[in-house]
Amino acid sequence: MSPAREIEPGLAEKLPEFVKWLRRSTKPRYSSETVKRMVRSVKFISAFLDPLDFTEDQVFEFIDSRSGQSRDKTVQNHLNGFRAFCRFMDSPVGVPTIPAGKPRPRYIPTDEEVQKVLKGARLYANESIRLRNTIWVKLAAYCGLRVSEISKINLSDLEEGRLLVRSSKREDDRYVPLSAQMHSEITEYVEKHRPRAPNDPALFVAEHVVDGGIVVKRPSPDYVRRRIKESAIRGKAGMVSPHALRHWFATTLLKGGVRGHGLDTRKIQVLLGHKSIASTQIYTHVTSEEASNEVLSQWNSFFRTREEMNRVRIRCGLYNTKRGERDSNPRSHRETA
Repeated sequence: MSPAREIEPGLAEKLPEFVKWLRRSTKPRYSSETVKRMVRSVKFISAFLDPLDFTEDQVFEFIDSRSGQSRDKTVQNHLNGFRAFCRFMDSPVGVPTIPAGKPRPRYIPTDEEVQKVLKGARLYANESIRLRNTIWVKLAAYCGLRVSEISKINLSDLEEGRLLVRSSKREDDRYVPLSAQMHSEITEYVEKHRPRAPNDPALFVAEHVVDGGIVVKRPSPDYVRRRIKESAIRGKAGMVSPHALRHWFATTLLKGGVRGHGLDTRKIQVLLGHKSIASTQIYTHVTSEEASNEVLSQWNSFFRTREEMNRVRIRCGLYNTKRGERDSNPRSHRETA
């Protein structure tokens, strides 16, 4: 268990300036989610050392304390945020890097688990919340949207048969296909269930309690994430995250669903909004592993030797015809020639 994270007044004063520096002075520009994550990392590390006055040994002690408690990638993310803070403070002490361990395989929900998440979204008693949460699950699972992208959707982004997605990771905005049913559900939500917020362009708005009053505003990505995770728990799908639904979307397109003829990687890259195709090719490794396992399980049926095939033909009676007579199966003449 990590110690309590109490922020010192000196650090609390520096963090707003750090956020401004990240947003204005860094190239390439960090997304708002990355900025928040870096600030959280500095706050987290501040429980182990003083970010305004520390030594390299203390950083190594932090790394050692997290060994076995956090994944290498998680520790590295903390160090990345702290390293940026040190650049902002022009700190003379360097922040070491650690080699990333072998990444864990991505968790891909099953088709049944995705349906359970949808079932959980439909279990809310309030009709408006039930429809809204169902749409959010479908946007993650059937359109591959991130929670930050769901939060950013505006009323003007909804079009017949497609939806404009405003990227949050320095990528180009993109369109994703929208089924007639999903378009109908979103239209119903807007016309009948969307809270009144005439000056807010957001497609989805939620009521928040602020200073004892009700404020209607665009939901944060964390709010969307919590509602989708709640739906997964209600539907008894376990801890299925919104990003896991995005992984399911990508692998389903790659495998082709029930057709078995998937899209090529380049088209999936466009739909996911990946800037680099290397990010999309991660999913090809997943399906390649599945294909390898399938081939291994049916190795003999794929790669029988000639002797094994001859024994099969004999068992099927293909070699039992009398001399000079032709077998009734025309394929056997080619195979036995």
